[in-house]
Formats: sequence, C-alpha cells, structure tokens
Amino acid sequence: MILKWYHKGNLCTDIFVRNNTISITNYTDVNSDRAFGVIENPTFDDLHFILEEQVMDKGRLDLKHYLKDIGVDTYDPIAMIRKTRGKILGNFNEIEVIDEEEDPPFLLAYEDGEWL
Repeated sequence: MILKWYHKGNLCTDIFVRNNTISITNYTDVNSDRAFGVIENPTFDDLHFILEEQVMDKGRLDLKHYLKDIGVDTYDPIAMIRKTRGKILGNFNEIEVIDEEEDPPFLLAYEDGEWL
C-alpha cells in the first residue's frame, strides 16, 4: 500500500507500507508539511496517529450519521480516508490511498476501536 500525503495540493510525502514495514520519501524540506514532520523512520504507532488525526474523532456524538453520509459502516480510518481523502475542516492535508496487488487484506486493518 502506498499513501500519498499532500499539503495544500502539493505532494509532500510518499508512505510505503509493505511486509510489516514503513518507509517514506519526503519531497519537501518544510517539516510542518511532511506527513511525519521530522521523523525519518516512522513506526506503525506514528502512522496510526496521523491517520486518526485526518478523520473525524471516534468520540463524536454525530459519528454514526457522518459514517452513514460517507458510506462507511464502522469507524475505520483507512476506509474513511478512502472516501474523504482525509480532508477535514481547518486542515490543508489530504491522503491518497493506492492499493497494490501484493497487499494482504489485513494491512492497516482497524476493528472494534483498535488497530490490528
């Protein structure tokens, strides 16, 4: 899986998630525009954090209505980002999800409020 991180429409970071590893390529020297800022070797915890930051908070009272509106059955950050590109009010970031044939079906899976 490849996640492309954009800031104000400019590609800033490619995130490669393969074989239980994460690698990145940054295309900007502006740390605040990069997906992980100054972090050069992100962990899955770092990735989970930025993905959850790009979707509606799971504690919102109107979450069920929001999920229904975007066509997602449960709170799943990757599924939500696929539908919305991670665009949220007051934030200039977007994420494009690119699946690859060799991706296992459980890659970045989220179930019952937890990353698997």
